[in-house]
Amino acid sequence: MISQTSPTPEDLKKAIKEAMRETLAEKRDLLRDVLIEALEDLGMAAAIREGLQTPPADRKDVVSALKDAS
Repeated sequence: MISQTSPTPEDLKKAIKEAMRETLAEKRDLLRDVLIEALEDLGMAAAIREGLQTPPADRKDVVSALKDAS
């Protein structure tokens, strides 16, 4: 008869780390896309916070600034 033992927490930790390593190695593009999306979200949140600290812009000034930039 073969006896079975439960994996130790350290064994589980090692197995999870290895699985994550393999997944990240196989899915580099996915990881890159997720990181880019997260950085874009952080930038948008910072821009929104900054915008909330400034007075509202007049539509005419915005249109003029956009025309000058093009």
